[in-house]
Amino acid sequence: MGTRLAYVMARGGVSQIYLRSLDEFDAKPIAGTEGADSSFFSPDSRWLAFSGAGKLKKVAVSGGAPQTICDAEGARTTYGY
Repeated sequence: MGTRLAYVMARGGVSQIYLRSLDEFDAKPIAGTEGADSSFFSPDSRWLAFSGAGKLKKVAVSGGAPQTICDAEGARTTYGY
């Protein structure tokens, strides 16, 4: 069973992924995920993949800069940002 929750939230018109441990109340924004419109964990829960701005990217849950996996042109933005 997982111990973290990731979700996309918009503040000030900019969407971003937030990560919250289930044993904590506050969520923290993940740097470099601005413009994300969806996200999912890797099977080992070490990575968070996300789409946005026509790209599929991943970022380590432990921190670091996002890495582009591939172009995702034509992927629909779920939230309309």
